[in-house]
Amino acid sequence: MINVNEKCIMYDFVSEKYDIEIAKKILPNTNYSVLFIGNPSSDLLNYWKDNNIRFEKILFDPNIRIYVNKSLILRVAMAVAIAEAENVLELILAYSLNTLQCISFNPYRYINKLITVMKIGSKTEMKIKWVDTKYSLYQFSDGVNNFVSNKSILLFSGGLDCTVAAHIMKKELSKDLYLINFYYGQKNFVEEKTCVDFQRERLKITKNHYFQIFLSKFYKRLSSTSGILNPFIELDMNNAELEYVPLRNTIFISIALELCKLLKIKYISTGSQKSDNISPDNSEQYYNAYQNLIDCQFSTMGIRIDPLLFLIGGKSDIIRRGIKLNVDFSYTWTCHSGSVTNGKRTQCGKCSDCMTRYYSFKETGYEDPLPYNTLPNKGESIYDNK
Repeated sequence: MINVNEKCIMYDFVSEKYDIEIAKKILPNTNYSVLFIGNPSSDLLNYWKDNNIRFEKILFDPNIRIYVNKSLILRVAMAVAIAEAENVLELILAYSLNTLQCISFNPYRYINKLITVMKIGSKTEMKIKWVDTKYSLYQFSDGVNNFVSNKSILLFSGGLDCTVAAHIMKKELSKDLYLINFYYGQKNFVEEKTCVDFQRERLKITKNHYFQIFLSKFYKRLSSTSGILNPFIELDMNNAELEYVPLRNTIFISIALELCKLLKIKYISTGSQKSDNISPDNSEQYYNAYQNLIDCQFSTMGIRIDPLLFLIGGKSDIIRRGIKLNVDFSYTWTCHSGSVTNGKRTQCGKCSDCMTRYYSFKETGYEDPLPYNTLPNKGESIYDNK
Protein backbone atom coordinates (compact mmCIF):
# COMPACT_ATOMS: atom_id res chain seq x y z
CA MET A 1 0.00 0.00 0.00
CA ILE A 2 1.16 3.53 -0.72
CA ASN A 3 1.31 5.90 2.20
CA VAL A 4 -0.03 9.40 2.81
CA ASN A 5 2.24 12.32 1.92
CA GLU A 6 4.82 10.36 -0.02
CA LYS A 7 6.08 10.34 -3.60
CA CYS A 8 4.85 7.74 -6.06
CA ILE A 9 5.60 6.43 -9.55
CA MET A 10 3.03 4.81 -11.86
CA TYR A 11 3.99 1.75 -13.91
CA ASP A 12 1.62 0.85 -16.75
CA PHE A 13 2.26 -2.76 -17.77
CA VAL A 14 -0.54 -2.62 -20.35
CA SER A 15 1.54 -0.49 -22.72
CA GLU A 16 5.07 -0.60 -21.31
CA LYS A 17 7.82 -3.10 -20.62
CA TYR A 18 9.80 -2.43 -17.47
CA ASP A 19 12.70 -4.59 -16.39
CA ILE A 20 14.90 -4.14 -13.33
CA GLU A 21 17.43 -1.98 -15.18
CA ILE A 22 14.73 0.37 -16.43
CA ALA A 23 13.20 0.45 -12.96
CA LYS A 24 16.54 1.48 -11.48
CA LYS A 25 16.93 4.28 -14.00
CA ILE A 26 13.47 5.82 -13.71
CA LEU A 27 12.87 5.32 -9.99
CA PRO A 28 14.64 8.32 -8.48
CA ASN A 29 15.25 6.58 -5.17
CA THR A 30 13.72 3.96 -2.92
CA ASN A 31 11.76 6.61 -1.06
CA TYR A 32 9.23 6.46 -3.90
CA SER A 33 6.39 3.97 -3.75
CA VAL A 34 5.00 2.19 -6.83
CA LEU A 35 1.44 2.21 -8.14
CA PHE A 36 0.96 -0.14 -11.07
CA ILE A 37 -1.65 -1.49 -13.45
CA GLY A 38 -1.24 -4.76 -15.34
CA ASN A 39 1.10 -7.62 -14.50
CA PRO A 40 4.77 -7.07 -13.60
CA SER A 41 7.35 -9.83 -13.87
CA SER A 42 8.23 -11.86 -10.79
CA ASP A 43 11.78 -10.48 -11.05
CA LEU A 44 10.54 -6.92 -10.79
CA LEU A 45 8.23 -7.77 -7.88
CA ASN A 46 11.13 -9.39 -6.06
CA TYR A 47 13.30 -6.35 -6.77
CA TRP A 48 10.70 -4.08 -5.15
CA LYS A 49 10.39 -6.41 -2.17
CA ASP A 50 14.15 -6.80 -1.72
CA ASN A 51 14.57 -3.02 -1.74
CA ASN A 52 11.61 -2.40 0.60
CA ILE A 53 9.79 -0.41 -2.08
CA ARG A 54 6.10 -0.16 -1.26
CA PHE A 55 3.85 -1.11 -4.18
CA GLU A 56 0.14 -1.40 -4.88
CA LYS A 57 -1.79 -2.81 -7.81
CA ILE A 58 -4.72 -0.82 -9.21
CA LEU A 59 -7.74 -3.11 -8.95
CA PHE A 60 -10.85 -2.70 -11.06
CA ASP A 61 -14.08 -4.46 -12.01
CA PRO A 62 -13.73 -7.13 -14.74
CA ASN A 63 -16.39 -5.47 -16.91
CA ILE A 64 -14.14 -2.49 -17.63
CA ARG A 65 -11.04 -4.48 -18.60
CA ILE A 66 -11.62 -3.82 -22.31
CA TYR A 67 -11.71 -0.05 -21.62
CA VAL A 68 -8.68 -0.20 -19.33
CA ASN A 69 -6.68 -2.04 -22.00
CA LYS A 70 -7.66 0.49 -24.66
CA SER A 71 -7.46 3.80 -22.80
CA LEU A 72 -4.27 5.35 -21.47
CA ILE A 73 -6.38 8.27 -20.20
CA LEU A 74 -8.42 5.87 -18.08
CA ARG A 75 -5.35 4.13 -16.66
CA VAL A 76 -3.71 7.41 -15.70
CA ALA A 77 -6.96 8.78 -14.23
CA MET A 78 -7.28 5.72 -11.99
CA ALA A 79 -3.72 6.19 -10.74
CA VAL A 80 -4.25 9.90 -10.11
CA ALA A 81 -7.50 9.21 -8.23
CA ILE A 82 -5.73 6.84 -5.84
CA ALA A 83 -2.78 9.19 -5.44
CA GLU A 84 -5.13 12.09 -4.73
CA ALA A 85 -7.07 10.08 -2.16
CA GLU A 86 -3.80 9.31 -0.35
CA ASN A 87 -2.55 12.92 -0.53
CA VAL A 88 0.52 11.86 -2.50
CA LEU A 89 2.97 14.75 -2.92
CA GLU A 90 4.28 13.79 -6.36
CA LEU A 91 3.21 11.29 -9.02
CA ILE A 92 5.52 10.29 -11.87
CA LEU A 93 3.97 8.81 -15.04
CA ALA A 94 6.44 6.34 -16.54
CA TYR A 95 5.73 6.16 -20.29
CA SER A 96 8.05 5.84 -23.25
CA LEU A 97 8.10 8.48 -25.93
CA ASN A 98 7.32 5.69 -28.42
CA THR A 99 4.04 4.95 -26.65
CA LEU A 100 3.01 8.59 -26.76
CA GLN A 101 3.98 8.85 -30.45
CA CYS A 102 1.64 5.93 -31.22
CA ILE A 103 -1.19 7.81 -29.55
CA SER A 104 -0.63 11.39 -30.62
CA PHE A 105 0.86 13.41 -33.49
CA ASN A 106 2.48 15.62 -30.85
CA PRO A 107 3.51 13.44 -27.87
CA TYR A 108 4.90 16.29 -25.78
CA ARG A 109 1.74 18.34 -26.17
CA TYR A 110 -0.34 15.24 -25.49
CA ILE A 111 1.30 14.43 -22.16
CA ASN A 112 1.04 18.07 -21.10
CA LYS A 113 -2.67 18.17 -21.98
CA LEU A 114 -3.18 14.86 -20.16
CA ILE A 115 -1.57 16.19 -17.00
CA THR A 116 -3.58 19.41 -17.33
CA VAL A 117 -6.88 17.48 -17.38
CA MET A 118 -5.82 15.49 -14.31
CA LYS A 119 -4.94 18.69 -12.45
CA ILE A 120 -7.99 20.77 -13.43
CA GLY A 121 -10.40 17.87 -12.92
CA SER A 122 -9.26 17.13 -9.37
CA LYS A 123 -8.69 18.94 -6.09
CA THR A 124 -5.15 17.70 -5.75
CA GLU A 125 -2.13 19.94 -5.31
CA MET A 126 0.36 17.14 -5.99
CA LYS A 127 2.95 17.46 -8.71
CA ILE A 128 2.37 15.21 -11.74
CA LYS A 129 5.38 14.58 -13.97
CA TRP A 130 6.32 12.40 -16.94
CA VAL A 131 9.50 10.39 -17.38
CA ASP A 132 10.51 8.66 -20.63
CA THR A 133 11.10 4.93 -20.01
CA LYS A 134 12.71 4.47 -23.48
CA TYR A 135 11.06 1.09 -24.06
CA SER A 136 7.47 0.27 -25.02
CA LEU A 137 5.18 -2.60 -25.94
CA TYR A 138 2.75 -0.19 -27.56
CA GLN A 139 3.16 -0.51 -31.32
CA PHE A 140 -0.14 0.56 -32.83
CA SER A 141 -2.75 3.27 -32.96
CA ASP A 142 -6.47 2.89 -33.53
CA GLY A 143 -6.16 5.47 -36.29
CA VAL A 144 -8.49 8.33 -37.12
CA ASN A 145 -12.21 7.52 -37.14
CA ASN A 146 -15.16 9.01 -39.00
CA PHE A 147 -17.82 9.84 -36.43
CA VAL A 148 -21.55 10.20 -37.11
CA SER A 149 -22.70 13.74 -36.31
CA ASN A 150 -26.19 12.71 -35.22
CA LYS A 151 -24.92 10.22 -32.61
CA SER A 152 -24.51 11.32 -28.98
CA ILE A 153 -23.78 9.51 -25.74
CA LEU A 154 -24.91 10.99 -22.43
CA LEU A 155 -23.50 10.25 -18.97
CA PHE A 156 -26.79 9.40 -17.30
CA SER A 157 -27.43 8.99 -13.58
CA GLY A 158 -31.17 9.60 -13.48
CA GLY A 159 -30.52 13.02 -11.96
CA LEU A 160 -32.55 16.11 -12.75
CA ASP A 161 -29.98 17.79 -14.98
CA CYS A 162 -28.97 14.83 -17.14
CA THR A 163 -32.64 13.83 -17.49
CA VAL A 164 -33.53 17.24 -18.91
CA ALA A 165 -30.44 17.00 -21.15
CA ALA A 166 -31.67 13.63 -22.45
CA HIS A 167 -35.12 15.03 -23.25
CA ILE A 168 -33.57 18.01 -25.06
CA MET A 169 -31.37 15.71 -27.13
CA LYS A 170 -34.21 13.36 -28.08
CA LYS A 171 -37.12 15.79 -28.46
CA GLU A 172 -35.49 19.02 -29.63
CA LEU A 173 -32.27 17.90 -31.31
CA SER A 174 -33.53 14.52 -32.61
CA LYS A 175 -30.27 12.83 -31.65
CA ASP A 176 -29.53 9.14 -32.03
CA LEU A 177 -29.02 8.97 -28.27
CA TYR A 178 -27.01 6.46 -26.23
CA LEU A 179 -27.04 6.47 -22.42
CA ILE A 180 -24.22 5.28 -20.18
CA ASN A 181 -24.81 4.74 -16.47
CA PHE A 182 -22.19 4.01 -13.81
CA TYR A 183 -22.37 2.13 -10.53
CA TYR A 184 -19.33 3.13 -8.50
CA GLY A 185 -20.53 2.38 -4.97
CA GLN A 186 -22.69 5.48 -4.55
CA LYS A 187 -25.13 5.32 -1.62
CA ASN A 188 -28.09 6.45 -3.70
CA PHE A 189 -27.73 3.86 -6.47
CA VAL A 190 -31.13 2.20 -5.90
CA GLU A 191 -32.94 5.53 -6.16
CA GLU A 192 -30.90 6.53 -9.19
CA LYS A 193 -31.51 3.21 -10.94
CA THR A 194 -35.28 3.54 -10.43
CA CYS A 195 -35.17 6.90 -12.17
CA VAL A 196 -32.83 5.67 -14.91
CA ASP A 197 -35.15 2.79 -15.78
CA PHE A 198 -38.24 5.05 -15.81
CA GLN A 199 -36.64 7.71 -18.01
CA ARG A 200 -35.21 5.10 -20.37
CA GLU A 201 -38.72 3.83 -21.00
CA ARG A 202 -40.10 7.36 -21.45
CA LEU A 203 -37.36 8.20 -23.93
CA LYS A 204 -37.62 4.84 -25.71
CA ILE A 205 -33.92 4.04 -25.23
CA THR A 206 -33.40 0.48 -26.43
CA LYS A 207 -31.04 -2.06 -24.86
CA ASN A 208 -28.42 -1.62 -27.56
CA HIS A 209 -28.37 2.12 -26.82
CA TYR A 210 -27.82 1.70 -23.08
CA PHE A 211 -24.65 0.75 -21.19
CA GLN A 212 -24.20 0.12 -17.50
CA ILE A 213 -20.63 0.18 -16.23
CA PHE A 214 -19.49 -1.12 -12.85
CA LEU A 215 -16.67 0.68 -11.07
CA SER A 216 -17.46 -0.24 -7.47
CA LYS A 217 -14.36 -2.40 -7.00
CA PHE A 218 -12.09 0.44 -8.03
CA TYR A 219 -13.91 3.11 -6.02
CA LYS A 220 -14.12 0.91 -2.93
CA ARG A 221 -10.42 1.71 -2.52
CA LEU A 222 -11.38 5.41 -2.29
CA SER A 223 -14.59 5.14 -0.25
CA SER A 224 -13.16 6.81 2.86
CA THR A 225 -12.52 10.03 0.91
CA SER A 226 -16.07 10.77 -0.27
CA GLY A 227 -19.40 11.13 1.48
CA ILE A 228 -21.11 9.85 -1.67
CA LEU A 229 -19.27 6.54 -1.27
CA ASN A 230 -18.92 6.22 2.50
CA PRO A 231 -22.12 4.99 4.21
CA PHE A 232 -20.92 6.32 7.56
CA ILE A 233 -20.68 9.95 6.40
CA GLU A 234 -23.91 11.95 6.53
CA LEU A 235 -23.66 14.79 4.06
CA ASP A 236 -24.88 18.26 4.94
CA MET A 237 -23.89 21.87 4.33
CA ASN A 238 -21.01 21.63 6.81
CA ASN A 239 -19.19 18.94 4.81
CA ALA A 240 -20.38 19.66 1.27
CA GLU A 241 -16.81 19.32 -0.03
CA LEU A 242 -17.09 15.58 0.68
CA GLU A 243 -19.56 15.29 -2.22
CA TYR A 244 -16.49 15.25 -4.46
CA VAL A 245 -15.52 11.83 -5.89
CA PRO A 246 -11.90 11.71 -7.13
CA LEU A 247 -11.57 11.92 -10.93
CA ARG A 248 -15.13 10.68 -11.45
CA ASN A 249 -15.99 12.56 -14.64
CA THR A 250 -12.50 12.02 -16.07
CA ILE A 251 -12.89 8.27 -15.65
CA PHE A 252 -16.48 8.28 -16.93
CA ILE A 253 -15.62 10.29 -20.05
CA SER A 254 -12.58 8.12 -20.82
CA ILE A 255 -14.87 5.08 -20.94
CA ALA A 256 -17.44 6.97 -23.03
CA LEU A 257 -14.64 7.84 -25.47
CA GLU A 258 -13.97 4.15 -26.08
CA LEU A 259 -17.66 3.59 -26.85
CA CYS A 260 -17.56 6.56 -29.23
CA LYS A 261 -14.68 4.95 -31.10
CA LEU A 262 -16.52 1.62 -31.28
CA LEU A 263 -19.92 3.00 -32.33
CA LYS A 264 -18.77 6.08 -34.31
CA ILE A 265 -20.46 8.45 -31.84
CA LYS A 266 -19.43 12.07 -32.33
CA TYR A 267 -20.73 13.78 -29.17
CA ILE A 268 -20.34 13.12 -25.44
CA SER A 269 -22.74 15.05 -23.20
CA THR A 270 -23.13 15.36 -19.44
CA GLY A 271 -25.54 16.90 -16.95
CA SER A 272 -23.11 19.61 -15.81
CA GLN A 273 -24.62 23.09 -15.60
CA LYS A 274 -23.77 26.52 -14.23
CA SER A 275 -24.97 25.88 -10.67
CA ASP A 276 -22.40 23.07 -10.23
CA ASN A 277 -19.76 24.56 -7.98
CA ILE A 278 -18.36 21.78 -5.77
CA SER A 279 -16.56 19.37 -8.09
CA PRO A 280 -13.86 20.81 -10.39
CA ASP A 281 -14.69 18.22 -13.08
CA ASN A 282 -18.01 20.00 -13.72
CA SER A 283 -16.49 23.31 -14.80
CA GLU A 284 -16.32 24.76 -18.30
CA GLN A 285 -12.54 25.10 -17.87
CA TYR A 286 -12.34 21.36 -17.22
CA TYR A 287 -14.36 20.44 -20.31
CA ASN A 288 -12.27 22.76 -22.49
CA ALA A 289 -9.09 21.10 -21.20
CA TYR A 290 -10.51 17.62 -21.87
CA GLN A 291 -11.48 18.65 -25.40
CA ASN A 292 -7.92 19.83 -26.03
CA LEU A 293 -6.67 16.40 -24.91
CA ILE A 294 -9.15 14.57 -27.17
CA ASP A 295 -8.03 16.69 -30.11
CA CYS A 296 -4.43 15.53 -29.54
CA GLN A 297 -5.23 11.83 -29.73
CA PHE A 298 -5.30 10.08 -33.13
CA SER A 299 -8.20 7.79 -32.31
CA THR A 300 -10.48 10.46 -30.81
CA MET A 301 -9.89 13.43 -33.12
CA GLY A 302 -13.35 14.47 -34.27
CA ILE A 303 -15.17 13.58 -31.04
CA ARG A 304 -16.67 16.57 -29.25
CA ILE A 305 -17.53 17.00 -25.58
CA ASP A 306 -20.86 18.83 -25.47
CA PRO A 307 -22.00 19.85 -21.97
CA LEU A 308 -25.05 21.47 -23.56
CA LEU A 309 -26.70 22.62 -20.32
CA PHE A 310 -24.11 25.38 -19.89
CA LEU A 311 -25.95 27.18 -22.69
CA ILE A 312 -29.17 27.07 -20.67
CA GLY A 313 -27.90 28.24 -17.28
CA GLY A 314 -28.31 27.04 -13.70
CA LYS A 315 -30.65 24.46 -12.19
CA SER A 316 -33.72 26.72 -12.09
CA ASP A 317 -33.28 27.35 -15.82
CA ILE A 318 -32.93 23.60 -16.38
CA ILE A 319 -36.17 22.97 -14.49
CA ARG A 320 -38.05 25.54 -16.60
CA ARG A 321 -36.77 23.86 -19.76
CA GLY A 322 -37.77 20.44 -18.42
CA ILE A 323 -41.28 21.63 -17.65
CA LYS A 324 -41.68 22.75 -21.27
CA LEU A 325 -40.53 19.29 -22.36
CA ASN A 326 -43.00 17.55 -20.03
CA VAL A 327 -40.25 15.91 -17.94
CA ASP A 328 -41.61 13.89 -15.02
CA PHE A 329 -39.44 15.26 -12.20
CA SER A 330 -40.82 12.74 -9.71
CA TYR A 331 -38.46 10.28 -11.42
CA THR A 332 -35.30 12.35 -11.15
CA TRP A 333 -33.00 11.83 -8.17
CA THR A 334 -30.72 14.58 -6.87
CA CYS A 335 -30.12 13.73 -3.20
CA HIS A 336 -26.82 12.09 -2.27
CA SER A 337 -28.57 9.84 0.24
CA GLY A 338 -30.98 7.02 -0.43
CA SER A 339 -34.09 7.07 1.70
CA VAL A 340 -37.57 5.53 1.75
CA THR A 341 -40.18 6.80 4.22
CA ASN A 342 -43.58 5.11 4.47
CA GLY A 343 -42.90 3.42 1.17
CA LYS A 344 -42.07 6.68 -0.61
CA ARG A 345 -38.73 7.91 -1.91
CA THR A 346 -37.72 10.98 0.10
CA GLN A 347 -34.77 13.33 -0.18
CA CYS A 348 -32.69 14.18 2.88
CA GLY A 349 -33.01 17.96 2.55
CA LYS A 350 -29.57 18.43 4.13
CA CYS A 351 -26.97 17.87 1.41
CA SER A 352 -26.01 20.74 -0.89
CA ASP A 353 -27.69 19.16 -3.92
CA CYS A 354 -30.99 18.97 -2.03
CA MET A 355 -30.57 22.64 -1.14
CA THR A 356 -29.95 23.61 -4.75
CA ARG A 357 -32.84 21.53 -6.05
CA TYR A 358 -35.31 22.79 -3.44
CA TYR A 359 -34.62 26.49 -3.97
CA SER A 360 -34.39 26.10 -7.73
CA PHE A 361 -37.93 24.71 -7.79
CA LYS A 362 -39.09 27.56 -5.51
CA GLU A 363 -37.54 30.11 -7.86
CA THR A 364 -39.45 28.68 -10.82
CA GLY A 365 -42.75 28.76 -8.92
CA TYR A 366 -43.24 25.02 -9.34
CA GLU A 367 -43.38 22.54 -6.48
CA ASP A 368 -40.84 19.74 -6.32
CA PRO A 369 -42.84 16.49 -6.69
CA LEU A 370 -40.39 14.63 -4.42
CA PRO A 371 -40.74 15.15 -0.64
CA TYR A 372 -37.91 15.96 1.78
CA ASN A 373 -37.24 14.45 5.19
CA THR A 374 -36.13 17.90 6.34
CA LEU A 375 -37.04 21.08 4.51
CA PRO A 376 -33.83 22.80 3.39
CA ASN A 377 -32.85 25.98 5.23
CA LYS A 378 -31.82 28.70 2.82
CA GLY A 379 -29.76 30.39 5.53
CA GLU A 380 -27.38 27.44 5.32
CA SER A 381 -27.42 27.08 1.53
CA ILE A 382 -24.41 27.62 -0.70
CA TYR A 383 -26.77 27.75 -3.69
CA ASP A 384 -25.62 30.26 -6.25
CA ASN A 385 -27.87 30.65 -9.27
CA LYS A 386 -25.31 31.79 -11.80
